[in-house]
Amino acid sequence: MKRSVLSKAFAALAVFVVAALPLVAAGAPKPGRRRLCARRGWGLNSYCSAPQVIALVEDANTVRFIPTCRQTSGTPEPRKICAMARALGWRTRLAVAAGIAATLVLGPGLANIPTSEAATGKVNTAWLPYWDMSDAYNAVIRNADLFSTASPFWYVAGSCTSITGHTGAGNTYIINGLHARGIKVVPTITSAMSPAAAIACFGNATSRKAHVARVVNVAKSRAYDGIDFNYEQLALTTSPATAVKVRAAYSAFIKDVCAGLRAARKQCVVTVMPRTDDSYSVWRSKLIPGVYDYAVLGAAATKLRVMAYDQHAPNTTAGPIGGYPWTVAVAKYTRSKVSPGKVEMGTPLYGRNWASGTATTVSAPQATALAARYGAWVRYDATQKAPWFTYVASGVRHTVWYSNSTSVRDRYRLARAYGFSGVALWAPGQEDSATWRVLRAG
Repeated sequence: MKRSVLSKAFAALAVFVVAALPLVAAGAPKPGRRRLCARRGWGLNSYCSAPQVIALVEDANTVRFIPTCRQTSGTPEPRKICAMARALGWRTRLAVAAGIAATLVLGPGLANIPTSEAATGKVNTAWLPYWDMSDAYNAVIRNADLFSTASPFWYVAGSCTSITGHTGAGNTYIINGLHARGIKVVPTITSAMSPAAAIACFGNATSRKAHVARVVNVAKSRAYDGIDFNYEQLALTTSPATAVKVRAAYSAFIKDVCAGLRAARKQCVVTVMPRTDDSYSVWRSKLIPGVYDYAVLGAAATKLRVMAYDQHAPNTTAGPIGGYPWTVAVAKYTRSKVSPGKVEMGTPLYGRNWASGTATTVSAPQATALAARYGAWVRYDATQKAPWFTYVASGVRHTVWYSNSTSVRDRYRLARAYGFSGVALWAPGQEDSATWRVLRAG
């Protein structure tokens, strides 16, 4: 054993010398030879081929190493290709060379070099609405280098004893197309269960076990990589006493179902409404997000997706879909309860058009078309970090708040600043066309 470790150490030293010399000299890499690629921020998008080592330089003090270079589809733009070693200072080059040596010779166990999904550039998730599957799917496929996971909205738990598929559920063309581009498929199950039904189902060990079994059967029914739980109806109460009971029952269910999915080698993703504190306060006049125990759910789940949007909705006054100060409060609370590496921050790509006391949903292109049609002045609110405008049609005043590439960029950077694993987008197909460019740029 000692001889093996010693020989590895000498081999590592030799590789270090070989690797360090060209790096310090900052010589240009030649095709077919091992090269060093580095890029600041998330968004690493590599188009080189193995054998090779990627070093992701996140800041002056942090370098992440990846022992292989993942080939991704699409045509790289020159600015997206990894910067060469000469862009780094000599101290960083030496550190990178040492990392290369340790990774190649000692192996990941001895080198203790962290790797992460975020380091590959695939740090984002997308929900794919079944009613707009074509646009959502095509948007993800065209930008597959940005996505680690896609969650088609395919199933609904109509009751404790029933989980059924929406139109197109389990479409193998969609599943295979996503898998072919290295994107995991984790379909979403929504729920039509009321708070009372949820308490009855999840608060009873026998019925809870039966529901868990139905979920696991869905996960095994196709080549799925896991299940995403988006059980929103159980928050539809204004009674704190009811919310407390729902919280306990749902927490028990998530712990059991995540254990069942892990046993089946599937991911367990839990989507929750936004919270900013520990209270059971009523939100938007009809909901209590306190039914979601972030700490318990986050500990049980593979990922916790926090829907940091719908701050303003059809039953509220006009305002940003998720204002920036409010989103910061959501992010801060989430990080206080859940390991940030498990968190995906839900980020809106859509908008709303308020008029006559209610609102309709609009996509970013629809919003900009409305502004152009009525000659509206679009302003970007510096505090809320979101665009908005007003116009009058048929004597009725309209107020539109929506998301554009700048607002998405600001929230993406917020997620990075809080150490979250990425963002979850609702929903591709509704975005400003520049959104993908700003996500790649970080």
